[in-house]
Amino acid sequence: MRNRYLIKGKWDNWLVLPILVMLFIGIVMVYSASYFEMDFKHDDPSKLIIKELIFALVGLFSMWFISKIDHKRIRSWAVIINVLTWAAYALLLTPLGQEFHGGLRWVMIGGFTLMPSELAKYAGIVAVAYVMTAGKRERNSRSYLFLVVCPLAYVLFTLLQPDLSTAIVIAVSAVGVLFFAGLNLFYVFMLAVLGISGVLGLILFVGYRSARLSVFLDPFIDPLGKGYQTIQSLYAVASGGLQGAGIGNGKQKMLYLPLSYNDYIFSIYAEELGFIGCIVLIMLLSIIVFRGLKIAANAPDKFSALAVGGIIVQLGIQSIMNMYVSVNLVPSTGIPFPIISYGGTSLIVTLAAIGFVLGVSRYESAKKTKAFENIENKSYHALERQKRNG
Repeated sequence: MRNRYLIKGKWDNWLVLPILVMLFIGIVMVYSASYFEMDFKHDDPSKLIIKELIFALVGLFSMWFISKIDHKRIRSWAVIINVLTWAAYALLLTPLGQEFHGGLRWVMIGGFTLMPSELAKYAGIVAVAYVMTAGKRERNSRSYLFLVVCPLAYVLFTLLQPDLSTAIVIAVSAVGVLFFAGLNLFYVFMLAVLGISGVLGLILFVGYRSARLSVFLDPFIDPLGKGYQTIQSLYAVASGGLQGAGIGNGKQKMLYLPLSYNDYIFSIYAEELGFIGCIVLIMLLSIIVFRGLKIAANAPDKFSALAVGGIIVQLGIQSIMNMYVSVNLVPSTGIPFPIISYGGTSLIVTLAAIGFVLGVSRYESAKKTKAFENIENKSYHALERQKRNG
């Protein structure tokens, strides 16, 4: 790779540090939440944590590598990124596709699983950001039409898996990019109304989802069936108290709470680290969102501003949804906590996306130190304000 495609400025440390702290918390909590079940089922308490450590190392390398790449190269790879995502979806229809808990969502490759919808979360953001920054020549090309179709198609195909929660995250992230692009608020509102109406329709008129809504309203109507997971999650959160039981001392992970190291890892976290620990985690997430939006605001061009904004919206929305499920503020749905939950595809792709955000953050320090010759003197947003003010 030629040096002119590399950014030599420094990372935004106020973004890197909370990311690394969350990654450390995630590794500790995955081990704490999984060791009892792995020991009971596989006689190997370290079965999952070894994989998680490998995922973390690969993810950190991806984050570092992508942060070094000029964002303009990422934009030029938009079609390739989305083609690869579609290829991953296509693998679901081959013998490599794996069904788990009633959903065809995973591809098994060499003992590791790939989740195409995790790729789609970010591929959709890149597609929308590309479309919203395309010039006249690009708008006449086939790639423009392809990238216009991608986000909606990702939502539809993810719904067919079925995976409503991930489809919602993909859709909200895409709308977030449109909002940052300056789309008229009326159209944003209409998209939100259509999206909410569609979600309500899928919940009310699909049998198992309407049953989940009933259980959401009162988990104790079916305490040993559909309400079981929600009740155990609430027990975990409630028993954490102010300071928690201590890391490793939680009870619900002892085969009481299913998927305690994935979809419900926040419940175990709350049980073991208590209210104080939850506040710390929320503060870390808030810093990441704040710094990410600041990086988007100071981005040197429109594509990087939109892509960073979409990535940050995706991280924030998905984290909130996971926490809300744990405390029964939204109906139970399978969605991991970014960086914290167990999952190779989610962790690696999320850290890679954060690498893009960090790459954009390098422009500020590179601009100050003149480490990169072609950096604009003003951010995209500053230039836009200057245009509006004449």
